[in-house]
Amino acid sequence: MNNLSCPKAKVECIVDCCSTLTSLLQKAVLLPENKGRNHSGGGTDNLLPSLVYTIVLADPDKLYSNIEFISAYARPEELLSEAGFYFTMFLSAVSYIQRVPTCDTTHM
Repeated sequence: MNNLSCPKAKVECIVDCCSTLTSLLQKAVLLPENKGRNHSGGGTDNLLPSLVYTIVLADPDKLYSNIEFISAYARPEELLSEAGFYFTMFLSAVSYIQRVPTCDTTHM
């Protein structure tokens, strides 16, 4: 995300990540070994914990700077519908990570 210079491109990066995670979660529910298990719908229901896990593992550099940049310079219409939903989920995941004392957030 650091290589992208405009807020719209940064938001698109977040949307791509979140939509890929959502798709993978939906496919995981359909696996034969998961039949008969109680699932909460796959997809977006499990997106937040999966996003938290992904962000912690990725440990992206300058995460907070990128969030501040998007928040300050993205046009409001760029944060509507799907992009707005995923950006909000992303912010929620980062906020959760900040509050968990065992996460190392030195690079964020």
